[in-house]
Amino acid sequence: MKSPPGPPTGDVTFLFTDIEGSTALWDRMPDAMTESLAEHDRRISSIVEHHGGYVFTTAGDSFAVAFQSAPQAVEAALEVQLAFLEPAAGLTFKVRIGVHSGVATVRNGDYFGAAVNRGARLSASAHGGQLVLTQATVDLLAGRLPAEVELVDLGTHRLRGLTEPERIHQVCHPALDREFPRLRTVEGPDDHLPTQLTSFIGRTRELRDVMGLLNEHRLVTLSGAGGAGKTRLAMRVAEELLGDFPDGLRVAELGAVRDSDVLVDEIAQRFAVTRVAGTPLVRSMAEYIGAQRVLLVLDNCEQIIDPTAGLCRDLLMACPNLRVLATSRERLGVAGEALYRVPSLSLPDEGATVDEAYRHDAIRLFVERSRLATSEFAVTPDNVEAVVSICRHLDGIPLALELAAARTRSLSPAQILDRLDERFRLLTAADRNAEGRQRTLLSTIEWSHDLLGPDERLLFRRLGVFAASFALRSAEHICSGDGIDEYDVTDLLMALVDKSMVATDSARDGTTRYVLLETLREFARRQLDDAGERDVLAQRHAEHYADLAAQLQAQQRDGDLGGALIRLDQDEAEYRASLRHTLGARQLTTAGRLVGGLGYLWYTTGQHREGLQWCDDLFALEPELADQVLADALHSHGSLLGVMGHADRAVEALERQVEIRRRLSDRERLGAALNNLGDWYFELGRNDAAESVLAEAIVELRSAGSYGVSLSLGTLAAGRFNQGRYGQAERDFAESLEEGRRADHAHSIAVAMCGLGRCLLALGQADAARPHL
Repeated sequence: MKSPPGPPTGDVTFLFTDIEGSTALWDRMPDAMTESLAEHDRRISSIVEHHGGYVFTTAGDSFAVAFQSAPQAVEAALEVQLAFLEPAAGLTFKVRIGVHSGVATVRNGDYFGAAVNRGARLSASAHGGQLVLTQATVDLLAGRLPAEVELVDLGTHRLRGLTEPERIHQVCHPALDREFPRLRTVEGPDDHLPTQLTSFIGRTRELRDVMGLLNEHRLVTLSGAGGAGKTRLAMRVAEELLGDFPDGLRVAELGAVRDSDVLVDEIAQRFAVTRVAGTPLVRSMAEYIGAQRVLLVLDNCEQIIDPTAGLCRDLLMACPNLRVLATSRERLGVAGEALYRVPSLSLPDEGATVDEAYRHDAIRLFVERSRLATSEFAVTPDNVEAVVSICRHLDGIPLALELAAARTRSLSPAQILDRLDERFRLLTAADRNAEGRQRTLLSTIEWSHDLLGPDERLLFRRLGVFAASFALRSAEHICSGDGIDEYDVTDLLMALVDKSMVATDSARDGTTRYVLLETLREFARRQLDDAGERDVLAQRHAEHYADLAAQLQAQQRDGDLGGALIRLDQDEAEYRASLRHTLGARQLTTAGRLVGGLGYLWYTTGQHREGLQWCDDLFALEPELADQVLADALHSHGSLLGVMGHADRAVEALERQVEIRRRLSDRERLGAALNNLGDWYFELGRNDAAESVLAEAIVELRSAGSYGVSLSLGTLAAGRFNQGRYGQAERDFAESLEEGRRADHAHSIAVAMCGLGRCLLALGQADAARPHL
């Protein structure tokens, strides 16, 4: 079979190759590489021609080839890998190959479009000697594989620079290596980059500049006004540099953080570092990071500039290979910091032609987002003047462009331009003290807001009560009523998403979350204040999240601690906002419900300092609470006091809780309270008191039929073990294990087995201990 006379069209399968490590080979042996690369090119060209491939690009040691059919492409790719099992003119090359199928645009013998980009990114994700296919190619193969070939599903991955994830398969052949490191995609160790639901446009120079700064400086801050695209640029830089940080990256969103201790806790969580008694948490973080090559991205630092600067200074001094990329409306002010002001997107001159306009990022972003609103949108000779004027009026600010582009669903570019002109003249005259771009952004937001229907405007301003992302159900509960039916919230929210007034995100549990961008949230809150609804909505918000805190408490007690922690993480900013409001407004019952519901989760996640501060703030106000609310709040307070080293105060709180639980006649909760109290009595050396309350706890929990009896037996056993009473402790742990298995409670079983193994070791029975440990 010969190569086709021209480029294949329609559904095309693309094959991309390049040599892994070629730069190092050129550096070490340039003369040998010249001859070997010529042999490399000859082999690939011959194989491609034999299988009917069309070479449309070669650059350095890479080939880009188009095939009319997927089987032809895969056969050619396999033959290439087999051909390089033998050295090429004395050098052994490891060639990585990616094959993807799709529709692309042909222009002057070259290919353009998403399918080409995806194929190139796929090849870059592979390792030398590896051949990978996308699901699109596998589907076209329809089982028609070369002899001795099998496919291994490598799962779904996000390719760098692309929005939609890709299912990737590896071609396996007996003569080829089968085992490779993980693909070079964006799911690296602890990378946790937020999912981007729209494509990244342009910013080639900015990406190059920021990556260069990070290569030279250990702290780089991206600054600019709201809507300038700081966050999106930071995340793209992090994605591009992923391979330079073998120990991964961490991303911390600081927009909702106001307290310096909470800041430290927030970042420590990203490294899974917890507090150690007597050791500052920053030092524990620094010791954990050590010499690791890690990129830390801190987003929206402007709310807490000074503490963030101090933390960055401490970590950078202690961790020689740490790099920090921050976004803020102002510099952090740390020695050695490089500041990069994020510019607006590039703009064409007035009178630009269609081809000239498309060379500029502002136009490309406007067009791309307009196509999300109406797929047929394009810049034409008839509308290019209006499109260019819109982008120039908006100063190339990404958020402003996206808001305007959303209107192309119902307005032509000329109509959009007319309305922008009217609004800009009005608002520029109204506020001449603001900077020009801020006036422009405010104008665009107000203009987009005024185009909303009355109910959409009402919901939009009420969404300003949220501190960060939120679930649909939360919006329904908090924002309905007084003019909005709960059943209408979904449709109204979807309309706001369609009009780019609300963004979406994917949660860890697979659900969709909703969020107002920072600038839009500030605008919505001003609207909420002007309508006199701020306090009413804040109280609804707090009561709703108090209900959710109770649900998390029940979920955790039912054994699903992991699920409860995921939900806590998703709504953490909302819980903080609710506590801040209820304590400030002295709505202490709601504050008590929040503290009572969240206390154990704070304890478990290591947010001890923050949780204790909320508890201390509540009890400093001497709240008069119903017994159930007070008992739960005291449980949280006592647990957190203890873990923070205030054992005497912890016992006081837990004793008070026990007194209230006796009045409530809830045997299970009384038993749990007695168990916690007994644990701290042991801690203080009050062993007789501990034995007494734990004996009562076991009776109460047995009567309630609760799995907690296993935990109380374990607490009793641990206290006796620490006193050297190993025989008694062994019997107690054995009984605890029996109760845990009877209740089928995994946590209780694990605690009992570990304790029993330790007892057996202490008794010199190592062989008997081993199965338990």
